[in-house]
Parts: sequence; C-alpha cells; structure tokens
Amino acid sequence: EVLYPNVAEDKTLLMALDYCKERKLDIMKRTIQIVPIWDSKKHKMVDTIWPSISEIRITASRTGKYAGKDKAIFGEDITENLGGMEVTYPKWCEVVVYKIVDGMKCAFSSNELFWKETYKTAKKDTDSPNAMWKKRTREQLAKCAEAAALRAAFPEEIGSDYIGEEAFLPDQEKDVTPKQAPIDIDNIPDQTNDLFKED
Repeated sequence: EVLYPNVAEDKTLLMALDYCKERKLDIMKRTIQIVPIWDSKKHKMVDTIWPSISEIRITASRTGKYAGKDKAIFGEDITENLGGMEVTYPKWCEVVVYKIVDGMKCAFSSNELFWKETYKTAKKDTDSPNAMWKKRTREQLAKCAEAAALRAAFPEEIGSDYIGEEAFLPDQEKDVTPKQAPIDIDNIPDQTNDLFKED
C-alpha cells in the first residue's frame, strides 16, 4: 500500500521481491518500478518490472570503476504546441559519465539525446506529452541521457536495460490502474519501438 499502491496481486509483489533479491537490491528504496502492460495474447494487464535510474547507478557503482558524472548539458529551449498543449522543452541533453579503464579515467557520453525523439505521449493518438514529461521536461530527459551514457560505459553490467522514463508506454508513469484503456503490447507506438532498435 505504501511502495506500490496500484499493484493488486500478491504474486506481483513476490516477483518484485525475487527480482530485488537476485540483484541484491533494497526494495524499500524503490529501485525498481512495476508497470502493468496489456498482453494481447492473455487479454489482460500483465505486471512487468523495469529498473529505475537508481538501479542503473547502483549497478555501475558496484563495479568499483564508476568515477562520477558531469552536470547535464542542455540545448536551447523550444516552445511548441503539441497535441493542443503548449510545451517548453530543451532541444537535447547530453550527459558524460566516467569509468576507470586500465587505471585511467575515461569519459563516456550519451551524445545529444533529443527531447522530441525521447518523450512519451499521453495517448497513442496524440502528440501531447504525458504528465511527467510535461511537468519535468529537463529532469526526465536528463535521466534518459544518463542511462544512455551508463549503458555505453558499462555494457557488460548494464547491457540493454532501459529505465522507466525511456521505456514506459503512454500514461504508464503515474497512477496506473487496470481501469485504464488496455494498451496492446503488439501495437506500441513507433517512438517506443525505436528505443529497442540496434544503433
């Protein structure tokens, strides 16, 4: 009721506990996020687990080779009407993280991660951003850029783990309940599918 108030099934919480146990994470610190996704084969919402930016940071830190990061750098602000909503957002963000390689401090960059290519929409048929991406345009993009840089720096440890801000489906970031209109996982918008394409 406190950590995951929208989770209805005990087996989901057990799955989350098992996940944290395997990865040696403290579930009380909310290092993971539980996201219900519509499964078209089962014709119901299925709970899935996504890492948070905290989990990605923890994984990097545990290698003993993580050497910090620079402050996020943003491109110019753009004000645009998206789906009938006026939104001001940074054009891009770049984050550089550091890793010790053979005794040397090496930089790994996210490169310029563009807001328009990353943000999540409120619904499949609109361009307006969801609540979190409208309210925290810079913070959301900075988390995604940091995650991208950490994946570049620690490919063996982090692999292709995407955080919630990168991989959530429309309107899955806040107050998610099974009462929402089902989202067909086989019909995810192109902007979400693009996240999982090879570079």
